[in-house]
Amino acid sequence: MADMLTLSRRLLEQGVPYLQLAWHTPSLKPGLSPFAATAADVARLYAAVEAYLEGLARMTSLTFATLSEAAALLG
Repeated sequence: MADMLTLSRRLLEQGVPYLQLAWHTPSLKPGLSPFAATAADVARLYAAVEAYLEGLARMTSLTFATLSEAAALLG
């Protein structure tokens, strides 16, 4: 998590206008991905995403957008 937040901070400091967070949907259901073999693995993924977003929110204001919304915002 620290590495993700450090990278995000550095990108923001360099003026990157947006960050994208994505993962494959099979990771959201136990057993469909080697990264989420169990319910505990899925819970850890959600906890990691939550921790990342909380850390990121301490650095900058966040605006969430779907891909279509982001495309429209970025023109």
